[in-house]
Amino acid sequence: MNDGAATSSGKTSRRAPRFLAWRATVGLTIALLVCPLFVDLAVSGVRGGFRYVAADSFYYLTVARNVAQSGRFSFDQQTVTNGFHPLWQLVLVLVYGAGHAAGVTDSALLVAVVVVNAISLAGAVYFIGLAVKDEDRLPPVFVLVPVGTLGLLLAPMWLVLGPARVAKESIAEGGRPLYGTLWSYANGMESALLLLLFGATAAMFVRGYWARGRRHAVAFGLLLGALVLARLDHVWLSVLVAAWLLIASWKKSDNARACSLATCETLAVVIVAYLVVNRVAFGSAVPVSGKLKTSFPHFATDNIATLGLMLRGEWPG
Repeated sequence: MNDGAATSSGKTSRRAPRFLAWRATVGLTIALLVCPLFVDLAVSGVRGGFRYVAADSFYYLTVARNVAQSGRFSFDQQTVTNGFHPLWQLVLVLVYGAGHAAGVTDSALLVAVVVVNAISLAGAVYFIGLAVKDEDRLPPVFVLVPVGTLGLLLAPMWLVLGPARVAKESIAEGGRPLYGTLWSYANGMESALLLLLFGATAAMFVRGYWARGRRHAVAFGLLLGALVLARLDHVWLSVLVAAWLLIASWKKSDNARACSLATCETLAVVIVAYLVVNRVAFGSAVPVSGKLKTSFPHFATDNIATLGLMLRGEWPG
């Protein structure tokens, strides 16, 4: 019995340094992500904040302000709209509601939104570290996560052309080399929240969280549902994960099948509830903007005809 205790103690003592190394690597990565952003905001203030959220800020933030002031999801304060990714819009509504209740200016609220994005990305880094760790260890190159693969590939171009020319040629966003990095969420304000939920999904999936019992399975289904609501065109990712769980567990234990079914049912309830609420509140089950961007489920031949012209070397139009 003492030998067993000693063995267990030995394993714990060997594991502790690796766990500390994992925390140090994740902590350093998060610091490298958020510290430059906070320094930038401290130096440049609100003007700098627009660099991070410029593309969608006027739409999302206007809707959030209108909801906080009038309770109406509207861009023009008259016509209700559902043309947004709902979970991120709800986060902004909460930020603006709290800000207006406290008498905070819109300029300060913009900075607060950037900070919310930074916190979300920090959480994403933490969960991704959980998902990819190997026996409480992470490779040192994990600290390059904020820069990203695309950012590293574009780095020579930044050095040769300079940020100003890169921005002028519309290859990157803003006057800083942000494109392809975790600092680049100007192309979608909801990206940081989406990455947070994606990281959490990956970590829970790898660790088998969904198979620990029905309560955990339902929680994982809600997480997959939140991933859908964070960015609606990622519905297929959540559906594929749930379908894989169902297929992989079918020949396993009754508990595994029950858990996978609970995850799938929960995800289905979230999606159906979103569609029903949209239909009742806005008159359209899916966002109007989404309907305008796609012909689904009606088949259209225009894109195939265009592709044929391009393959023959003829540019359409």
